[in-house]
Amino acid sequence: MFADLPPAELATQQERDALIRSVPELRARMLDEFAKSLELLAEIVAERVERRPDDPAVRTLAGAVIGVGISAWYTAGHHASPKDYLAVMDAGLAHLEAGLPL
Repeated sequence: MFADLPPAELATQQERDALIRSVPELRARMLDEFAKSLELLAEIVAERVERRPDDPAVRTLAGAVIGVGISAWYTAGHHASPKDYLAVMDAGLAHLEAGLPL
């Protein structure tokens, strides 16, 4: 959705992101949202594989995917374009899929 934003709206989103990164209370709230996303993703994965959302394997997978999102958010930085962020996210998911080789 961010890839199609007009330049002025993208600038506003980047300013919002800079605030979230610089204000501890906002950054903590963003991390709370990542935690909610983990819960939601665990429910979706569990339903798809016919397991419980609290199954350790399901939660580990959901946590790993959300971790990639958090990593991409920090790696791309607040000046990154949506295309740059998505490239970092795609690379992280590919690394996860490959088994996390170092």
